[in-house]
Amino acid sequence: QAQVSSEIGGGLENKYRANHQPIVGECTVMVLGSGHSLLTGLSATQQLSPTALARLVEGVRQLKLSQQNTENTGICRLVVSGWNGGREGLAHAEVMALAAQELGVSKEQIITFPEARDTIEELLSMKILIGDAPFRLVTSATHMPRAIRVARSLGLNPEASPSNFLAGGGYWWRLEADNLVLSQASIHEYVGILWLDVKAWWVN
Repeated sequence: QAQVSSEIGGGLENKYRANHQPIVGECTVMVLGSGHSLLTGLSATQQLSPTALARLVEGVRQLKLSQQNTENTGICRLVVSGWNGGREGLAHAEVMALAAQELGVSKEQIITFPEARDTIEELLSMKILIGDAPFRLVTSATHMPRAIRVARSLGLNPEASPSNFLAGGGYWWRLEADNLVLSQASIHEYVGILWLDVKAWWVN
């Protein structure tokens, strides 16, 4: 099971490697949304789904990596996105913003897109904010190829900073939930990429 899921997911996750380079100059880090819990009594970081938390932690790491770079004299901004899914309560972007503050990011550095419902809307909002200026894009490693493709199709200039790598772990003989998660996420992304191909073919 692990070998099959790694082969399925590896083709996506291996396209973009982990990014350890600080941003020089204008510094904007965008973290794509995922999901959160509505349970009461939890901190914002505890409300985030494992995927959302992994993405946010990487976004904060990219932000701090760039802020610590002595060559970077600009102010670093963290952009978080995601709507509330039609439910009551805070939008996902707002929960992400609160969680980022719990992780040490100042409120003044954070920009939210609480109305964005999917990757395309998130990146369209980013287009309005920065145009074709470069920015660092954070999302799950399996989702990164599709997100980069969408961003570039909109005229954006993203630099990939993937998070939440799942492929390559575990033992081939052991049944693990992570392998099922990786397979499901990978199939979802392949279908999404196929849909982008179909739309591009239809337009042309």
